Amino acid sequence: MRVFVAGATGVLGRRAVTQLVAAGHQVTGVARSPEKEALLEALGVRTVCVDLFDADAVRAAVAGHDAVVNVATKIPPVAQMARLRAWDENERIRREASTNLVDGAIAAGATVFVQESLAFLYGEHGADWLDATTTPWMPSIFSGAMEAAEENVRRFSANGGRGIVLRFGRFYASDSDQTIATMQAARRGLALDIGNGDSYSPMIDADDAASAVVDALGAPAGTYDIVDDEPFTRGEQSAALAAAVGRRRLWRAPKWAAPKRASYLAASQRVSNRAFREATNWRPLSPNVREGYRKLARAMRIEPVLPGRVRLMLWVLAVTALGVGVQAEFFPRAFYDDFPYGRGWVAMDGRYNEHLIRDVGALNLALFVLTIGAIVVGSRAITRITAISWLVYSVPHLVYHLRHLSMVMPGADKVGIAVSLSIPIVVSIVMLFDRARLPASPSGRRLPA
Repeated sequence: MRVFVAGATGVLGRRAVTQLVAAGHQVTGVARSPEKEALLEALGVRTVCVDLFDADAVRAAVAGHDAVVNVATKIPPVAQMARLRAWDENERIRREASTNLVDGAIAAGATVFVQESLAFLYGEHGADWLDATTTPWMPSIFSGAMEAAEENVRRFSANGGRGIVLRFGRFYASDSDQTIATMQAARRGLALDIGNGDSYSPMIDADDAASAVVDALGAPAGTYDIVDDEPFTRGEQSAALAAAVGRRRLWRAPKWAAPKRASYLAASQRVSNRAFREATNWRPLSPNVREGYRKLARAMRIEPVLPGRVRLMLWVLAVTALGVGVQAEFFPRAFYDDFPYGRGWVAMDGRYNEHLIRDVGALNLALFVLTIGAIVVGSRAITRITAISWLVYSVPHLVYHLRHLSMVMPGADKVGIAVSLSIPIVVSIVMLFDRARLPASPSGRRLPA
């Protein structure tokens, strides 16, 4: 089948054209830059540069194709998603571009038209099962444009073709900016999703969404939901995401914290994919987000967060460095006379030298900054660099004091010096050799630290 794909270079589109080519179809994809042309050509896709808002150009580009697939979107960057104006072009694509593509498909005599849509506009339904055949959409800021796009598909069917609407759940992919932001937040203990933990949110692996596009070419006309086999509550989704990044749990914002205009995102929607499964041979390879997030973590080569024991040891070192650093840097005389707690260990070892004491304070404050950085970033590499830095400082420090224990120093103080100076060494060695399993897959995109 000769298939024309709008949105062929997007997160979903790239996967769809790859699977369409693998299935033996002749695929033409829209590319708007030389880089994207090269990308599609490398995938075995014929490219065309066309403005989807130019009706005549779209009609000419679509001519000669048996099927048209519209997965074109313009999702704004994560930092701009809260601005309604940032979605203007995306809304225009769903209204105008879908109209032009359907007109072009009808003129070309295409037999099938596939349109992407959304499976999370049904509104609040608790734990009830939902699907496109039984549940209408609730009005929202996105429903108007999506209804216009779906109406265009029904118009295609009315002209004798097979119009297919695929309502996708919220899909996740290793090369999606939204997914990368989600995984980064999860490593820091945060769930970006909103809504109650016992509510449902439809999800789908982008690879499974792409395979649905391929199978849709043989499906009967209709509207179908493309979601996981096993819907999870938001609480279960958070638990699965936490496990994928090596955390025990994630902190979730309460439902009341969601903006009113985004209330549709917080609604409980337990959506079923049964209709599409019965109409085609489609089966998602990630039946639920537990499997999907594991696969995603492997593909992105996400390093698990530091174990609790390592974070605890880092905090021990950080508190130690902060205490010594602040007193030595800002109260050098008190540090000389009294450290620690009036014992005078420093004063027993020579005359007062403010310069050297302040240098010791600055060094400890630098170690404090490095150690806090290791806690915040949570990278194994930075944690080991921190451990080595502490060893470089602590080992010579301990050796010196063991060789210069004052004969007049009480035995308890000698033991106290030896033990207290050994603690950073022992902690650093444990951190240096602490190991955790990393994702084994060498493929995919690595999560930036």
